[in-house]
Amino acid sequence: MTQFGGRGWVDCDPARERHATTVNAFRAPGWFDDAEPTPERTNMDELDWSTQYTPDEWRSLREHYDRIMGPDQLDELFPFVPFMHEHRADTLKRYRLHVDVATRGVGLANRLTNPPVASLVAGHYYTTLPYPHGIVADLFVAKRVGGRRQEVADILGLAWLHSGMHGMNTASRVCQPLMDQWDPDVDDGPGIPWPDGWTVDPDAFRCGIDFTHTGDADEISDADLAKIEDWHRRVQGEVPAYVRFFASNYPLALKAFRARYETATQGTLPKQYIALCHLHLAAAWMCPEAVRRGVHMARYFGVERDHVVQILAFSQLYLGDIGIDTAVLAAADALEGWSA
Repeated sequence: MTQFGGRGWVDCDPARERHATTVNAFRAPGWFDDAEPTPERTNMDELDWSTQYTPDEWRSLREHYDRIMGPDQLDELFPFVPFMHEHRADTLKRYRLHVDVATRGVGLANRLTNPPVASLVAGHYYTTLPYPHGIVADLFVAKRVGGRRQEVADILGLAWLHSGMHGMNTASRVCQPLMDQWDPDVDDGPGIPWPDGWTVDPDAFRCGIDFTHTGDADEISDADLAKIEDWHRRVQGEVPAYVRFFASNYPLALKAFRARYETATQGTLPKQYIALCHLHLAAAWMCPEAVRRGVHMARYFGVERDHVVQILAFSQLYLGDIGIDTAVLAAADALEGWSA
């Protein structure tokens, strides 16, 4: 069964997905080598600016993807790699250069290392698309780096805010067998190694409304609306347009979404990661107002300026030179006066 149909869409036959993800998801330590030098690359910050692959380099790249996805899976899961190697190897090599710079923050004084951050931001984004193989390849990096199963569940719960039912249907199909195999009592590590200073803060996303006693009437009190607006001004720098719109036209829907938002942002994830997921998704969706709010929220939560810039650079992997202007123009004012 092809879920979406059309050329280039992913074959989402449940049996095939179950087989592929079950085989590929939980490999022994060492399958993900982005943080570990290889014999061919002793310095992971040493960039390759050439435009052609030697036979040894091509073999090394295939081995890299084998470690990520499992032996002999590259041609099925990421066919763009051998395809572009055959037809435009120069563009493939420059793609890999761009990936290495943006995901690792090469050259930045205060960079986000990868794994885990860029991979897990990507896993969140792929859930919203939805892109099933990307979900598996990046989201389950969490296990490789010593994460806990609940952390993966919390990333999926966060992504559900923006993925819709179609996104979570796809995510649940590919994630269920992997989560079934993951016994927290046996397989959990100490937790995802987030950057120093990143913290889980249950109160950071609460506006102060007690939703257990809000009532079912299609109304919102001035006090409760003020709490929502005050949270946005303080944490995000401005009040989104939807808040006033629904407050005037359908206040019960506004309260229901706010309750859902506050629940989705609870759990095991640091507030800084949540802010960067918001920023990355806003950039990828080319929503300037949401980009501004994402930058402000990241700064409010103590994210480094370089981390924000790196996430914007990471979003250009998907936007190219055409879509990225929307994001960086929106971010520029928020970054003004923010020293590194």
